[in-house]
Amino acid sequence: MLVAMPRAKRSYSLDTRVIEGLKELAKDNFTSANRYLEEVLFKHLQAKGVIPDDARPLGELRGGDFTSKKDDIND
Repeated sequence: MLVAMPRAKRSYSLDTRVIEGLKELAKDNFTSANRYLEEVLFKHLQAKGVIPDDARPLGELRGGDFTSKKDDIND
């Protein structure tokens, strides 16, 4: 049985160099800073034994069909 794990919003104070570095690395990896940070922290927590090795990260939040039909554009 697959159990959905929720994402929670938190606010952290970070060194601005860390924030800028995250933005740069995320851009280089064609992802958002939030997604990049989540992936890095997930792997770190697995390495430290906090998250089990067989655990998998949550999927992408964005999704769905964002294409529109030609008729929809003209409505």
